[in-house]
Amino acid sequence: YYLLNRSQDTVPGESNGTWTEENQASFAGLEDGIWTLHVVSKDRCGNVGTAAAHYSLRIDTQALPPAVASPTHPEGAWTRNSTPTFTWAAPQDSSGIAGYYYSLDREPGTVPSKENAQFTTGTLASFPRLDDGVWVFHIVSADNAGNIGSRAAHYSIHIDTAAGAPKVNSSTHPDPEKWHRAASPLLHWQAP
Repeated sequence: YYLLNRSQDTVPGESNGTWTEENQASFAGLEDGIWTLHVVSKDRCGNVGTAAAHYSLRIDTQALPPAVASPTHPEGAWTRNSTPTFTWAAPQDSSGIAGYYYSLDREPGTVPSKENAQFTTGTLASFPRLDDGVWVFHIVSADNAGNIGSRAAHYSIHIDTAAGAPKVNSSTHPDPEKWHRAASPLLHWQAP
């Protein structure tokens, strides 16, 4: 008789086990966590053993994204600071987190991977002197079972280090290189 469950010391038998004359069993679609196979023997006289053999399986099929934040840049708010720092906290993971793949670009949906990102075992990344504009930090977890996250955490920052000059024009004097005889100009300007 055999039985697969999450208990460490179950003894299977006629009432709670599955009988087989085979010496193997397979299982599909197990949830993440620790599972234990319990097996007892039945001899030729029909005696069912009272001592079971136990074999534990540790299943971890996914690496969830970490929770990301920035102590230097509130998400989505404009700031003059061109040197952002990002921090993150490890997600729950059955096998534990081995590290993280991260990247920074201007795309909202990038998913970091071994091929396109930096790897770290730490929980902090800084980037010096970024250009003005919107930047997005992306990060996935890699766990001790070998899973690399397929879903990333994203954190958007907005950098503006200098105010540009406004654009000035005139509807009454449209060419600034030309002399005009009208002495009452109307000037307009627009923010950059």
